[in-house]
Amino acid sequence: MRKAYDAILTDYVDAESAAQSGGFEPYRYECARCWEEVRLCAANSKNQATHFRHRSGNNNIECENYLGNPNIVIRNALSRRNVRDKIEFYYSNTTKTFNVGVKFNAEELATYEQLGANFQIRSSVDSKPTISVPIRGNRFLPSVAEFIPINEFSWEYYVTFSNESKQQKYNVFRKDKRNTLYPSFFKIQAYGDDDSFQAKLVRTGILYTNTTYLIIFPHQYHALSFQDDVQSDKVFKFRTMNRDFTGVISMFTNKSIRIEQQLEAWKYKLESSETLTLLWPPSPQINDAVYIKTRSKKFFAETSCQESRYFRRPI
Repeated sequence: MRKAYDAILTDYVDAESAAQSGGFEPYRYECARCWEEVRLCAANSKNQATHFRHRSGNNNIECENYLGNPNIVIRNALSRRNVRDKIEFYYSNTTKTFNVGVKFNAEELATYEQLGANFQIRSSVDSKPTISVPIRGNRFLPSVAEFIPINEFSWEYYVTFSNESKQQKYNVFRKDKRNTLYPSFFKIQAYGDDDSFQAKLVRTGILYTNTTYLIIFPHQYHALSFQDDVQSDKVFKFRTMNRDFTGVISMFTNKSIRIEQQLEAWKYKLESSETLTLLWPPSPQINDAVYIKTRSKKFFAETSCQESRYFRRPI
C-alpha cells in the first residue's frame, strides 16, 4: 500500500514522504482498513517503489486498496492511539521487576467501572489473560499511573479491556523473525545514589545523546566496547519472570561510527539531544512532561539550537 495512517501526525502519509522524513519508528503507521501495524518497505530500493506492508503478512487485495471514509478512519485511529497512550512499560530497580503502567482520566475510569471492564494482558492473541485487573475507583486513581507487575515473560504482550474485542500488541523484549535477539532500551527517569530508580521503555527506534538509559539484555550479555563515547555507570544481573537478565546503565556522550553501527544492528538510531526549557508560564513537571496551566494558547521557551521564542499550543 502507498498510504497509511500516521499516529504521530494524526493524518494520512504516503510512503515516499514518510521515508524521506526518517519515520521508521515502530507502532507509528497503521493500515486504514484493519488497523494492524504496518511498516515502511523498500525505502532505498532501486527495483521497488517505497510502500507500507503489514507485519503479520495480512496483505490481501481488499486491504491493500481500501482507504474508506477519512473522517471515520481518523476518529478510529485516534481512539486506538488513545488506548495505546494509556499504556507504558517500566523497569523498577527497587523490586527488580518489569511493570505495566496504566492511566485513565476520571471520565474513562467511571465509564469502565460502570461497564465492569477488566484491564487484561495476554502473551498471545488466543491465550488466557496472564493479568486481569478490574477497572475500579478503589484500584485506579484519575490521571495517575497504576503500576502492575508483569509475572510472565513473553516476546509479545497483548493489551485489551474485557469489554473491547480489539487487542493492542506491545513488544517489550525484542527479536526478529530469525530469532536474532536484541536488547531493549529504557530511559531512566530519576537516578539516585541508592539505585532506587525507575526506567520507562523506549517505544520508538530513536535514542539521544547525553541521556541516561538502562539497556536490558534478556539473553547472554557481551561487554560493550564503545571506548570513550559511552559512559557505562554500572552492569548488574537480576532474575525475574523465571529468566536471567543483564542491565547496563549507559549514556551516549558522542555520536561515532562504532556506536551508530552497533545501534543500527540493534534497530536503533542515535540523534543529538536537544533541550527545551520552558520560560513562561511557571508549570509543574511530572516525569518527562511539563503541564502548562494557562488560558493562553502560547508559551515562551528556549531550545538548545535556537533563541527563545513563543510557541503556540495545539488546540
